[in-house]
Amino acid sequence: MTPKLTGPIRASITIHLKAAALTKSGRVHIVPSKGKWVVKVEGSRRARSVKATRSGAMRYARTLSKSPKIIVHKEDGTVKSKIGL
Repeated sequence: MTPKLTGPIRASITIHLKAAALTKSGRVHIVPSKGKWVVKVEGSRRARSVKATRSGAMRYARTLSKSPKIIVHKEDGTVKSKIGL
């Protein structure tokens, strides 16, 4: 089960994602949200998809373009890995 994000960690992630939403880099973020995994593309305000598992979100993220730059976050919101960067 994914822990609920609260306090300064949640605020930090929110600030980062709002700033990233203004860029057009095309990077894809996989982030935890309400016990599920959200696929968000930088430059977009809304999530592209919500998946039950991180691996499901990663599979979906890889289909978004031929060579996506994917940033996978941990359950606590910190960066776990970067793929294609």
